[in-house]
Amino acid sequence: MVPKIVTRIRNYISRNLMKYRRLLEANGIGVKFIEPNFIYIPVFSTSPVVVDVGCGYEADFSKYMIENHNALAFCIDPTKKHAPLLKKLEEKYVGNLKYLQYAISDTDNELTFYESQNNESGSIFNNHVNILNDKIIKYKVKALSIPSLKSLIDQEHIELLKLDIEGAEYSMFNNFDFKALEGVSQLFIEFHHQQIEHRSQNETFEIVRKIEGAGFNSFSIDDVNFLFYRKEILMA
Repeated sequence: MVPKIVTRIRNYISRNLMKYRRLLEANGIGVKFIEPNFIYIPVFSTSPVVVDVGCGYEADFSKYMIENHNALAFCIDPTKKHAPLLKKLEEKYVGNLKYLQYAISDTDNELTFYESQNNESGSIFNNHVNILNDKIIKYKVKALSIPSLKSLIDQEHIELLKLDIEGAEYSMFNNFDFKALEGVSQLFIEFHHQQIEHRSQNETFEIVRKIEGAGFNSFSIDDVNFLFYRKEILMA
């Protein structure tokens, strides 16, 4: 039997070799890393359209895109406690930031949203780790599908769509019509198999394969945060 210390050393070496290979890949395709966990390829038009779903109260990704790429950023977030701050950001970045108070799901519907009083992120799932462990309040929110969201913002081309929807990505992509991603050049998804009970890394990989099958390449440094991009943008 192989001693446990040998197994741990082998796993440590394997993880670091994988990370090194992925960093080389990132350098080769021009991936940019933005704290805390965002990745994208900075190949944009003069004023790119960015859709930031699950933007949080700081909308830090949208602010970065506005300040560094003169983006038109649509900030989507259903959380009531975030609304006053997001409205102030909309006033600060008038003309560049538009705030829409919706959840994003697989269908247009009204859903129960569980808002954490201890953490920034709530969820439409009551088995999310924050909802299980935190003090919460719950209320009804309007939810939109991706096609309905695209119709609402009325933008022919979305250069970057970011989805941080706290577990809703699994039900969304189970029966997803990938025609809804036509006109989307880059798609960033934070997966939540570590936060939602009964979701697994294998389910994340299954969705990754589906999106790749719809004409995207993929990149991830940690198998949680994935960037999907169309090969054509590297030829621009």
